Amino acid sequence: ATGNNGNKVILWDLQGNQITVMDGHQFAVKDLKFNSKSTYLSTTSSEGVVRLWDLREISESTEGHQGPITPTVFSPNENFIVSTGIGDKQIFSWEIQNGRLKPVKRPSPKLPENDILHINEVFFHDD
Repeated sequence: ATGNNGNKVILWDLQGNQITVMDGHQFAVKDLKFNSKSTYLSTTSSEGVVRLWDLREISESTEGHQGPITPTVFSPNENFIVSTGIGDKQIFSWEIQNGRLKPVKRPSPKLPENDILHINEVFFHDD
């Protein structure tokens, strides 16, 4: 999959043939992540939206931040996605239920303005 400045996500097969174009972002696509089974694709862009694409049906689910988002990460069991916002300086957790994103809980408290510019990456611990 590729994302472009034209707000589109493009799926390709292994021979380089375009499978489909998915439209859903208002700004350039910044990050794409497949889960290990390639059944879901998460994408983010500068408008502050996390999109979860169910590749079995090519349908989308969306949730958002206020402003740009750094890369998302799937949990090891692939039941959750975590995203961090550059604009809102918050960490969001989403549960994947039937191909849709459901907020796990309220976002984290806003990070201090002077202490942290933004979070670049989020990791899960094996525990």
